[in-house]
Amino acid sequence: MENVAHPPHPPKTRSLPLTQRWVAAAWVIGLMVSLVWQVRRLQEALPPGNRGLLAGNVALHGLAAVAGIWAWYTRVKRSGSPRQEPRDRFRQALDAAPFPAMLHAEDGRVVTVNRAWTEITGYDLADLPTLESWIDRAYGEAKHAMRATIQELYHLKERKSEGEFTIRTRSGQERIWDFSSVPLGEIPGAGRLILSMAADVTERKRVEAELRRSESNLRWAQAIGQIGNWISTQAEAGRLEWSAECCRIFGRAPNDFDGRIETFWAQVHPDDRESVRTASAAALAGQQAYDLEHRIVRPDGSIRWVHEQAEVERDASGKPLRMMGVVQDITARRLLEEQLRQAQKMEAVGQLAGGIAHDFNNILAIMLLQISLQQQRSDLDADLRQALADLESCARRAADLTRQLLVFGHRAPPSFQSLHLPKLIADMDRMLRRVLGEHITPHFDVDAALPCIQADAGMIQQVILNLCFNARDAMPNGGRLTLKVHRVDLPDPGSPARPEARPGPHVCLAIADTGCGMDAATVSRIFEPFFTTKEVGKGTGLGLAMVHGIVTQHGGWLEVESSPGQGSTFRVFLPVREGAGSPKPELQSSVPLGRGRTVLLVEDEPALRSSVGELLSRWGWKVIEARDGPEAVELWDQHRESIHFLFTDMIMPGGLTGLDLARRFRATQPELRILVTSGHTADLARPEDIGRLGAMFLRKPYPPERLAKAIDDTLQTRPTPVPPT
Repeated sequence: MENVAHPPHPPKTRSLPLTQRWVAAAWVIGLMVSLVWQVRRLQEALPPGNRGLLAGNVALHGLAAVAGIWAWYTRVKRSGSPRQEPRDRFRQALDAAPFPAMLHAEDGRVVTVNRAWTEITGYDLADLPTLESWIDRAYGEAKHAMRATIQELYHLKERKSEGEFTIRTRSGQERIWDFSSVPLGEIPGAGRLILSMAADVTERKRVEAELRRSESNLRWAQAIGQIGNWISTQAEAGRLEWSAECCRIFGRAPNDFDGRIETFWAQVHPDDRESVRTASAAALAGQQAYDLEHRIVRPDGSIRWVHEQAEVERDASGKPLRMMGVVQDITARRLLEEQLRQAQKMEAVGQLAGGIAHDFNNILAIMLLQISLQQQRSDLDADLRQALADLESCARRAADLTRQLLVFGHRAPPSFQSLHLPKLIADMDRMLRRVLGEHITPHFDVDAALPCIQADAGMIQQVILNLCFNARDAMPNGGRLTLKVHRVDLPDPGSPARPEARPGPHVCLAIADTGCGMDAATVSRIFEPFFTTKEVGKGTGLGLAMVHGIVTQHGGWLEVESSPGQGSTFRVFLPVREGAGSPKPELQSSVPLGRGRTVLLVEDEPALRSSVGELLSRWGWKVIEARDGPEAVELWDQHRESIHFLFTDMIMPGGLTGLDLARRFRATQPELRILVTSGHTADLARPEDIGRLGAMFLRKPYPPERLAKAIDDTLQTRPTPVPPT
């Protein structure tokens, strides 16, 4: 019987040695753990949109490495080839890993490094026979700390993250690696085996640093521009997210804002809350953009102005999802705008004063001259004479008010003269009580025997009024105002505590209130232009600055005492000038008799020209009247030889001013006496221009005695040759 040849049995699958199987299993487990850890670390550093892509890429490479290891294990098991070196297969699997990895032993030997390690560092296994050689090359000054860290690894029982280290590659480039190590058991004669893996986070760190730099720049830009940003996570009503600058604008620390929309509404000024709600509702409804200015109240009670703008994000159906906006602190801008408005008001007052001064002063001059002419009549009864005296007093007061208005509007220079401060305050008594109001109790303590000072009465009145206004505003619920005037003699020069004080006799004007007072920081700034503690729209910040300027212009200084809740005291020190003497009555002059001499009177106001002409005629002058410059030139050409005196208005119709006439006539008549008058502002009648002609200036309105004095002074002044033009 023919034997049937049985086919040979297939070769038995050869089992791997126990050591190879153990190493392979440990490697797969360690690699999987490392992959999970690497994915999580990298996901934390990336924006949400990129995390899924990163995780997929890393997982794909990791699974490829694991698949390679498993394929190696399967092939070796099935082939049973004893000639396949486990280390070669192990290295192939290790090289498939997408991140740097090193296998090292407790005895300091580097078992292997993978391809990623070599590609990044430039060092292969031949360059790194020992772990010490790697430490010396890669860690520089940090090698001592790294040695201690590595020694701890050989006692690991589970995976450990060592953290981030800066390594230096063969080319000298610095990279940042985030290390993690896994224990793999022991190797006979070599000790414990450790697998160290690294995630190269250099690029991530660069992006993080750039992001921090960008965020820092944004914070600084917001702080400098005082612009914060906010997001309402629920458009209708819900949570708010504020930037740090937004919190600062609202007067809160970032950790002090609870994120509730109610907290925002609580800080909107009650008077503006309705308009803000209306604007928000209109923006959510798509009716208009959210763009408005409103006030907020900080937790400390201070009020700020803010400008808010926002856009509404909507879903596909148009439903509001959230609002994103910016808020800017515009308090300083609003204050500047208010200051500009106040400055424009002052400029308008000055322009108005200058505009009406000419006509108004002409009217007052006519009244004063006509009253004087009527008072010279001998047939007046006592009642009529008293009525004329009352009219004269009213006209003089109106002239003083016009003068003060011009000074206040900076349309006239100060006029320093002997001033008795007690009399000035007595004249202001009724006005002061009226402006203070019934809730303020005034008390005056004035030494009537005080010496006179050289001062501009209108400017000193401004000082008193401004200080009284401030005292009144400091006592909104009423209080007591004390105004005291007394003499002080300072024997020594100013001390460090009083640097502006000067020795000698002074008149001290002190105004004290029982109001809210000020702290030291506020006192140090109260004389700065546009500085105010009042709410926007309630103060210009110019009052005390003006007071300081006027007092300094008069050669004096101010001292302030104040503390919160204790009221304030302002002291004004004005020097007593030698020769100021006692208060003098209006200067009287003998009537400048014309004795038949001729005066050319040039005045465009008919009633004033007639009144002055009649008065001069009574004083013995032959009067030639002209209504404007061209008529004056025509009359001058006709009567040049007989005219001894020119009395002319400054501003007139016809294209020629009083100075034009003075120059022309003086050129042909060197001995001509010239008196110029004006009710206009100082810049139209500059004293230096008049003085260069040797002429005199008389400000309107003028009563007869001042006119007589001016004519007398002009006659006694030697004419000056006309300078060449």
